[in-house]
Amino acid sequence: MMKAGLVPVAVLTLFFSPLPASAQQDHEDSILYGKALDNTLAVYHNLEKDQSRLYNGKQYTGYPFNFVEGSPYLDSLFFRDGSVIYDDITYPGIPLLFDDLSQKLITKDLDFDLELVSERIAAFTIASHHFIRFVADSLNRGPLKTGFYEVLYPGPTTVLKKLYKNILEDPTITEGILRTIQETTDYFIRTVCGYHKVNSKRELLDVLDDHKKEIQRVIRKSKFKYRKHKDEILLQVAAEYDQLKK
Repeated sequence: MMKAGLVPVAVLTLFFSPLPASAQQDHEDSILYGKALDNTLAVYHNLEKDQSRLYNGKQYTGYPFNFVEGSPYLDSLFFRDGSVIYDDITYPGIPLLFDDLSQKLITKDLDFDLELVSERIAAFTIASHHFIRFVADSLNRGPLKTGFYEVLYPGPTTVLKKLYKNILEDPTITEGILRTIQETTDYFIRTVCGYHKVNSKRELLDVLDDHKKEIQRVIRKSKFKYRKHKDEILLQVAAEYDQLKK
């Protein structure tokens, strides 16, 4: 049984370069560290081929209507090669499509699209996007709920991004119901005390207050503005904070 709030071992070693051993020891129970997957997993995957446990979800049918603005999918309407850890087995080089709106990961099986079972996914990557499935711990409540989070920075001071998409409906007389996608985003940063929401610069500085001046300097020096470029700013800040904590 997987411990609540953690991802199975080797989840992010599939996607990211190894971190120093000292950091791994400090965060051995973290979602980011662990052993590399054994080579036998790849052998197992090759032997199973189309009969593998990966292809046992239900058919994905998409949406019975169009959107006049926005898309329910991550970046692209088309499948792209990616990797997924499913039932603790790594499946590299398979077609993937992520439905942000319904939070479903889709692959192809012969002539139809297949919806993978979310509870069996530990992590996946599509293009430059790396996701983990976080399982919330009911005994230790934090800001993260169970679901998929994009990993912007995988160091000890982990940075996660959560994109929410909702459908807005506008009934019209001539064109029927017009549907658009509304997006909101939350950002989270991990310290020794757990995860914290850092949607504002003030929240970020409060969380990293032991090096507040240095973090302010990083933000001032950056060519990005916090409000418009949180992905880039938080990556820079987390990397600098990890250096300061060494």
